[in-house]
Amino acid sequence: MDQIIRMLAKDAPVKASAVSGRALVERARQIHTLLPVAAAALGRALLAASMMGDAMKEEQASLTLRIQGGGALGTVLAVSDSGGNVRGYVQNPHVPLMEK
Repeated sequence: MDQIIRMLAKDAPVKASAVSGRALVERARQIHTLLPVAAAALGRALLAASMMGDAMKEEQASLTLRIQGGGALGTVLAVSDSGGNVRGYVQNPHVPLMEK
């Protein structure tokens, strides 16, 4: 089950968040027919945008996360609303696995 967990320390100014998004990333992989490198990059961007969107205080706000690394994937884009709902894409979803 996908979820965002937020924690606050009782007597200290500490906040922490964690996200589980296996189903979200798998759904994105299926929709965009992503190869593994693109699936990993888009999945990380979607989960980061979801956590950041969920932390926004305004209900009608949205957040756009655009990553332009100059590599084979091209642009990775993720958009989130204030509820943590996300959508996104990878410019080149069929980049083969890069060997070291």
